[in-house]
Amino acid sequence: SRLTATRITQANVSMTLANTEYSYTFPANTMAWMVKLRAQNVKLLYAFQTGTLPTSGTGANYSTAPQNFLRSIDGIEWSGKTIYVQSDTASQTLEIEAYQL
Repeated sequence: SRLTATRITQANVSMTLANTEYSYTFPANTMAWMVKLRAQNVKLLYAFQTGTLPTSGTGANYSTAPQNFLRSIDGIEWSGKTIYVQSDTASQTLEIEAYQL
């Protein structure tokens, strides 16, 4: 049977500096999530390993979120996993919704 989320945790990450790595660790029992920048038309880069974003690490293994919005895929246990993000524009807010059992 398919599991159903019963709780939602909302959080914000203040990204005060441009081209700087910030992170968020998903809470226990997270089965899905959504992240987006509050501002529109600002580039959001993300990775699941620290030190791989272009201006704060190697620039080797990262992705660009499509139009400021990113949603997890099904079938992954996200509890305790960390997403690393950066923007090319200062004074950004990353909005996060984590859906939990």
